[in-house]
Amino acid sequence: MKYDKESQEASEKEEENKLSKAELIKLRDEWKGKLTDKFTKFDLYYVLLSLYTYLPPLRSQEFYNTFLNIKKRQDLLDQKINHLCLETKTLHMYNYKTAKTYGPRKIDIPDELIKILYDFKQTVSIVYFLKQQKTKSSPDCRGSLFEVVQEFPC
Repeated sequence: MKYDKESQEASEKEEENKLSKAELIKLRDEWKGKLTDKFTKFDLYYVLLSLYTYLPPLRSQEFYNTFLNIKKRQDLLDQKINHLCLETKTLHMYNYKTAKTYGPRKIDIPDELIKILYDFKQTVSIVYFLKQQKTKSSPDCRGSLFEVVQEFPC
């Protein structure tokens, strides 16, 4: 049987759990109001929802092995490595699912999101957004947002 996205209907529970973009933005703003000088799970919620609401729709896989760096690094551009540069306010995507079809992508990042990511990077010193797992049973997530998320069960 072929999967047909258009004919598949959401279950009642899925319909109940859906959130509109306006609801997500409201939730993001609520979590921003809960931020303090102490690092908490609300910092994570706020960063994740900020990524989701300030950027165009992206697959989470597009953030695997994507560096988060403050200054422009020519080596990352030369080697075509996925990275988000806070200085140039751009997300450079070379390795993603449809890269063969669409080629490299460069996404401009809004100033508000740059500030959020800069503050977050200064707080937790992450290198990657999400680091690709070596195997399903042996994750190697050191230095990534995923590692930080794992430390804060929700």
